[in-house]
Amino acid sequence: MAEFSPMMQRYLETKEQYKDCILFYRLGDFYEMFFDDAVTASRELELTLTGKDCGQEERAPMCGIPHHAAEIYISRLIAKGYKVAICEQLEDPKTAKGIVKRGVIRVVTPGTVVDSNMLEERKNNFIMSIFKSGIYFGISVCDISTGEFYSAEIKDDQNFPLVLDEIARYMPSELVINSMMSGCQEEMDKIKERFDSYITRFSDKSFTDDTEKIRYRFNFVDSNQKEIANIADKNLAVCSINALIEYIEQTQMTTLDHINKITVYNISKYMSLDINARRNLEITEKMRDKSKKGTLLWVLDKTSTSMGGRALRRWLNDPLIDTAEINRRLESVKELKDDVILRGDVIENLKKDYDYIFIDSPPLSRLNDAAILARYADGTIIITASGGIDQQMAKVTRDKLEKVNARVIGVILNKFKSEDHKYYKYYGYYKDDKKHRLFFKRRKHG
Repeated sequence: MAEFSPMMQRYLETKEQYKDCILFYRLGDFYEMFFDDAVTASRELELTLTGKDCGQEERAPMCGIPHHAAEIYISRLIAKGYKVAICEQLEDPKTAKGIVKRGVIRVVTPGTVVDSNMLEERKNNFIMSIFKSGIYFGISVCDISTGEFYSAEIKDDQNFPLVLDEIARYMPSELVINSMMSGCQEEMDKIKERFDSYITRFSDKSFTDDTEKIRYRFNFVDSNQKEIANIADKNLAVCSINALIEYIEQTQMTTLDHINKITVYNISKYMSLDINARRNLEITEKMRDKSKKGTLLWVLDKTSTSMGGRALRRWLNDPLIDTAEINRRLESVKELKDDVILRGDVIENLKKDYDYIFIDSPPLSRLNDAAILARYADGTIIITASGGIDQQMAKVTRDKLEKVNARVIGVILNKFKSEDHKYYKYYGYYKDDKKHRLFFKRRKHG
């Protein structure tokens, strides 16, 4: 039997590492798919199936898409329940000797989508990990595009029904599970029957209770934002956290510097509502067509920003049962209701908030809800994906915001050293003729 051509050998070597994905293989200005991937993609995307000489007697099935339109086709495949591995050219074809070096730069799954065109502005796209140990569970939930990260342990008499309730609370696009969870056929059948989540069986080695991997990377807080002194006591939660972090980093192929806080909550803090109750109450979607119009969220959502829309949706999905928490929220509402001037200033300033940002690494497309954010009174905002807080800049911005009675959330800056290492570049936006423009602020380091 004849050998495959050198190019096809490279393709097959890459495909071997991503058997569960449709591999988008960059050739020139196109992403090409071959063999079974080509047959699947041509059917799902309605593409013309052709062939390519590959060193064999028969031509390899092939179809392709323009690289600039990849986002559209990826979103369609994700919506149909597929994973996509993006293999790019890692060197300039004009200067490369022999076959151009290529490598997978990102794996896109239903739960790891970050492109704004593939997401709903006012709805989180959660990915959930479930660690099953005997009759107990540890769960973790993350929205990569906003940086929100939550975790909890389920150790009760009726554990699995509570797991179903948590899935119904977050409605994750993807579930990452360990072998014990995967092996419980009855429980898995119930999950598949009730939810449309894409399910990924992940290595048990990743579900580790090693706190050293995460202790110094993240701030662990409870639902009241109080620091958790000893996260090791939450070993079930730690196992699910470690697995979810590793899965996201493997697919995104970057560190999660924009995620700096993990909230470990008690499930008894919120009212437990199963999937049937949520559907019958039509809190966020109609029973008939799953649309928003006519739901409780549709009636109440008068928010000015996408961040506010996501927060309101989360509050409706997580009804409080703690009296003190309920009263605290009511007092906040009362303050805005009674202070007309403050309410007007807040509304006007919120209208200047921009939910969309452009950051090269990691590839975020939505502003990090969980990160610290501040904005000048003239509409300028300071944003980050990683890095530390510049206290002086934070103070200046805070003072300007306080002058217009804006609620100060804080400031965080992204620091990039220039070539001479004497300056830091600060990313931000300014508003000019109704256009959002990216700008750099230079401030001498030292």
